[in-house]
Amino acid sequence: MAFGFAWSAGLTATGIFLTFCTTKSIFLALICALLILFALVLLDILSRDVSALHTWRSAADQYLALTVLGRLGCYCHGAMLKDTENLSNTQEELLKNFLSANAATEYGKRYEFARITSREDFVRVHPLTGYGDVEGYIERMVAGETEVLTKDQPKMFAVTSGTSGKTSVLPFLRKQQRIFFLRGITVMSYCMAKVFPESKMLRKSVKFFYQPRWRHSATGIPIGPNSSSPASTKSILHLYTTPAAGFEIPTEPETLYVHLLFCLKDRELGMMEANFASLIYYAFQFLEANWRDLVVDIAQGSVKNDLDVTDEVRRKLNLLLRPDVARAEELRQAFQSGVERIASRIWPKLNLILCVDSGAFAIYAALLREKYCSGIPIYSPLYAATEGLIGLNIWPLAASSRYLLVPRAMVFEFIRLEDIYSVQPQTLFLEQAQLGESYELVITNASGLCRYRFGDVVKVVDFLNQCPVVEFLYRYFPSSVCTSFVTRDSGWTFSGKGSC
Repeated sequence: MAFGFAWSAGLTATGIFLTFCTTKSIFLALICALLILFALVLLDILSRDVSALHTWRSAADQYLALTVLGRLGCYCHGAMLKDTENLSNTQEELLKNFLSANAATEYGKRYEFARITSREDFVRVHPLTGYGDVEGYIERMVAGETEVLTKDQPKMFAVTSGTSGKTSVLPFLRKQQRIFFLRGITVMSYCMAKVFPESKMLRKSVKFFYQPRWRHSATGIPIGPNSSSPASTKSILHLYTTPAAGFEIPTEPETLYVHLLFCLKDRELGMMEANFASLIYYAFQFLEANWRDLVVDIAQGSVKNDLDVTDEVRRKLNLLLRPDVARAEELRQAFQSGVERIASRIWPKLNLILCVDSGAFAIYAALLREKYCSGIPIYSPLYAATEGLIGLNIWPLAASSRYLLVPRAMVFEFIRLEDIYSVQPQTLFLEQAQLGESYELVITNASGLCRYRFGDVVKVVDFLNQCPVVEFLYRYFPSSVCTSFVTRDSGWTFSGKGSC
């Protein structure tokens, strides 16, 4: 009520002001307002610790990115909390959106998506599936057919890591990218800024990632990994210490050397990132073995002659280097004292490490905490897979990483552990999970994967309102089986061969 009155009063006052003011005075007032806003922004930037390696442009870009992510993240965090209060309706609505979007596809017609009105209907008429059940559809999409599995053309075909013994190719839509950003990245950034205020400083980060090798579908759609890479983050590469020329190197050892060379030069490094804790651990092992060469390069202001890069890349890198004997000597003394707690000794402002530290990567995170990075927080913000965003860690200081299953990212079901080797076991909906129980996850997502078993096993460790909070336990690899499914309440029958 008060807000409405203030809004009306504001509009009235503005109308009166505009009535009695000339065009020139309105223009001057707008100019003054913009100058005041610019001054406030400038003061805010200057109140933060700004890296000496930043240009005014890159510092402003980082400030803008942090500000936008913070505001948007606050809104998306609130919306997510609201979704957890009425979980059944949220999941029901999401399922209807997914099914209606693909109802006109060949797959949607086969399973009569247009007739499905609830999750119960969906479970009755659609079997649990594995990659083998959708592989043929995806192969046709790669060959150039449209409206097979999804109405929208994929942004890319994402290749899985092959941890299950064989790589899979899955469609990845722009819709999934939006979900990942709005439901994941923004909320993660908001939580990170609240718990780690140092992350709001305008310092540069190092991210250990590498250029993937791409191939293309018959219609030119990229085929490759959908994990974070230089190619997928071109717009923010200037926020990292590694220069653009470093991302032109196709081989990982040489790229890693350049990553380390330029982040070692930056004494004010603020954050370290990688997709997985193992990548950061291997980077420190590489640093321990090669620090002498790196220190010499920093002292001399040039890349070592035997680094296997092209002449053009070498030229670009050397143009960015200047002899820095003082920093080289500081680093030499630090390494000669050993590598225990080396991260905080060579980067005194390093305040956070971002990487996945759960599941198979927990051991690498433990080794980092024990040896190289003692005292520096490690935050594993996202639970994601090639299939898309799954969970979000909104408790950065928790002793072990745990993830809220994001209610509007996917439609989730659970299979009890005693039933995971069954072909078509009974499932539970998201709100039916029990505290302390472990389950196999089943997902339905925006890219046409329906009641899809991808092997992840999680344990429910808490609830946020009605929504389960889980710890990732492991991924198991189900064998290929023949599936034959008859619905319990209808005469519809579906069969096929696939891995469940």
